[in-house]
Amino acid sequence: MMQTKVNKIESQSLDPSVFLHLLQVQIHHFLPSITVTCLGLLVAQKLESNLLPIAWHLFFSTLLIYVFDRSVPCPEDGINNPERKSLIERHKKLNKTYFFLASIGLIIGPIIFAKVILYIFIFPGAVLCLAYTKIPFTKYRIKSLIPLKTLLPPFVITAAIICLCWLFNNQLFFNTKWFIINAWLLSVLLANVLLSDLMDVEGDQQFKIRTIPTQLGYRKSLYLTIILSIIVSILGFPIGLPYIIAGLLLFIPTILLCIGYNNRQHLVWFIDSLFIFVFIFACLQ
Repeated sequence: MMQTKVNKIESQSLDPSVFLHLLQVQIHHFLPSITVTCLGLLVAQKLESNLLPIAWHLFFSTLLIYVFDRSVPCPEDGINNPERKSLIERHKKLNKTYFFLASIGLIIGPIIFAKVILYIFIFPGAVLCLAYTKIPFTKYRIKSLIPLKTLLPPFVITAAIICLCWLFNNQLFFNTKWFIINAWLLSVLLANVLLSDLMDVEGDQQFKIRTIPTQLGYRKSLYLTIILSIIVSILGFPIGLPYIIAGLLLFIPTILLCIGYNNRQHLVWFIDSLFIFVFIFACLQ
C-alpha cells in the first residue's frame, strides 16, 4: 500500500502537466509584481535613483496587493477570469504564504535600506490599496464605489514610483525630464489598465463595476487605448528607444481586441511580458 502511494507521488512529480500547472500558478502570482517592478526601474534608471531598494519595495508592495485582491471573492471574476478564480480557490494556502512573505518584505525593507521614513508611506498606502479590494470590516470595495476604477491604480502606482525615486535619490526633480517621464509612466499604466478593463467588460457590466469601458463604451475605449499608445511612443522620444518601443508594442493587444481575439490569459501575459522585455532592452543599451 505504501509502495503504491510512493509510486503515485513519483508519477505525479514526473507528469509534465503537473509541472505546467505549478508554473502557471507561480506566473499568476508573480508576473504582475515583476511587471510593475520593471516599470518602476525603467523610471528610476532615467532619474538616476538607487535601483535595488526601489525594486524591493515595488515588488513586495505589488505582490501584497495582488495576493490580497485574489484572496477576496470577486463575483465578476467568475465571468472575467474563471481560470484565475479556479487556480486561486485551489491554492488558498499558497496565497496566504505569499501574503505573509510580501508583508515581511515590506516591514523589513525600510530597515534593510536605512529609510525608516518609508513607514510613513507604507502603512497608509497599504491600507488604501487593500481597501481598493475590500474596505476593512465592511462589505464594500473602493473599486465598486469610485466613479471610474480604471483611473485609481495608474495614479497610485505612478505616485508610489515617483516617491520611491525621490526617497532614494535625495533630490527634488521637477524639471522637464521629470515631467516627461511622469507623463510616460502614467500613460503606460492607463493604457495597461484600460486594456485589462476592456477584457473584463462583460463581467464588469453585469456586476455594475464602473470602468471607462462600461461608462464610455467598448469601441470608444479601444480608440482611447490607441491614442494612449501613440502618446506613450511620442513621450518616449526624448527619453530613449525602449520607451518608444513600449508604446508601439501596446498596439498589438489593442489590435487583437479590435479583431475579436479574446483569450484573456494570453493577452495579459503578453502585456506583462512586454514591459519586462522593454526593461531588459533598456538595460542592454
